[in-house]
Amino acid sequence: MVGPLARGVPLVVLPLVFDQQVNAERAAAAGAAVIARDPAQVPTAVRQVLIDPSVTRAVRVLAGQIATMDPPKRRGGAWRI
Repeated sequence: MVGPLARGVPLVVLPLVFDQQVNAERAAAAGAAVIARDPAQVPTAVRQVLIDPSVTRAVRVLAGQIATMDPPKRRGGAWRI
């Protein structure tokens, strides 16, 4: 998840297993992602990230925060939204 967010790309997340739900909720809480709870919701979620300016603003803020982090934290394991 860090890669797209670091580049200012909002996420549509369909969490399935393990830590995906927690990571999806963190990104959504930051305003940089929309969670689709089932595959049928993906098209609506994609439209939302494309047209909602608040998502664009949030992901730009996160990208700026990620850019200031030490490189090891940008790799994923220690990075937290």
